[in-house]
Amino acid sequence: MTHATLAKARLVPDHDRLAFLPKHFGIRLMLRGEISVYNWLDRLSQEYSGGYWHYYEIPNGFYMAPADYETLHIVWPMNWCDRTMSADAAGIVATLYALCELCSQYRSDDLAEKYHALRDFAGEHAEAKAIFAAID
Repeated sequence: MTHATLAKARLVPDHDRLAFLPKHFGIRLMLRGEISVYNWLDRLSQEYSGGYWHYYEIPNGFYMAPADYETLHIVWPMNWCDRTMSADAAGIVATLYALCELCSQYRSDDLAEKYHALRDFAGEHAEAKAIFAAID
C-alpha cells in the first residue's frame, strides 16, 4: 500500500518506540493519549479488535495506525460518516479525534499544534476525502 504522503511520514523503528509516546503526548499524558487513540478507533470501527500499532512521525507531529488491518470500516453518525478506508487513514482519524479530545481537556498548546500538523498532513493524504468525511 503506497500513499503519496507516506514519504513524509517516518515509521518509528522498534528501538525508538519507547520514546515515542512521552515525546509526542508528554510524560503526563502519554498513557491517556495512547489509550484515547485506541478507544477512538474502537468507537469508530466495529471491525477493530485491538492489535499492534505502528507509530509515525510527520513534520511537527505524529500519528498512530493499527498494523494488523488492511482496511477498516469507519462509522461516525455525528457527521454521517460511513466509509471504508485504509488502516493508515483510520489511524490518522483516531489520532485526530484523540488529540482534539486531549486539547479540550488539558488546554495544551503543544498538542493543539500537533493536531493542526496532522490535519494539514491529512489534507495531502491519498485518502484525504475519507479522512475529512470522518472528522468534519
